Amino acid sequence: MAQSILIAASLRLISGVAAQQFENYVMHFDSFGLSDGCFAAVNTTVSCPDWLVDHAGFSEASFNILPEAALQTLCAGSCRSELATLKDRISKSCTGKNDVMVPPGDIAYP
Repeated sequence: MAQSILIAASLRLISGVAAQQFENYVMHFDSFGLSDGCFAAVNTTVSCPDWLVDHAGFSEASFNILPEAALQTLCAGSCRSELATLKDRISKSCTGKNDVMVPPGDIAYP
């Protein structure tokens, strides 16, 4: 049961992962033509593990389920709180008709 809750929580967080910077991975959001406010929001750096990028859907729409230890890392501490804060900021900042990102893989992230 606890693992199911962790999986559900991580999937909610991962849905926002495609829209921020990681300390050792840079997504070039400037090429998407976003509004200035949206660009500033998605260009925010979060202190989450580098391996999270591999599970964010950049290259594929699906990804492997994370092991429990990885879920614990994501769901506790600064990574979770920073992603939650950033998700709210992006939701409020990216409201223009052109504030849609389609990274490689043709998966649109409004």
